[in-house]
Amino acid sequence: MTSCSTSPKDWFAYQLDRPDLGGGLMLAFRRAQCVAAAQTFFLHGLDPAARYEVTNLDAGGPTTIISGRDLMAKGIIPAENMSEWTRRPCASTSGQRR
Repeated sequence: MTSCSTSPKDWFAYQLDRPDLGGGLMLAFRRAQCVAAAQTFFLHGLDPAARYEVTNLDAGGPTTIISGRDLMAKGIIPAENMSEWTRRPCASTSGQRR
């Protein structure tokens, strides 16, 4: 999601996927000397037609429903102290996971 930088002035973010479990995780770190209070991060490899449950683990929720298309095109903007997000596909109306 970002290049691998050790600069104290940069954000650092990466995405982990577990397709076998139908989930994933995005981690974003705002380093101490970073002047940008927020940054948009775009997820990769999602099903654009699927809806995903996205939960901010740092804030303890709430869970938001976001389309794969929006997660890839519009991204996620973590706020200060909100750096860890998990996502998993929503159950479809037929009960099958997407």
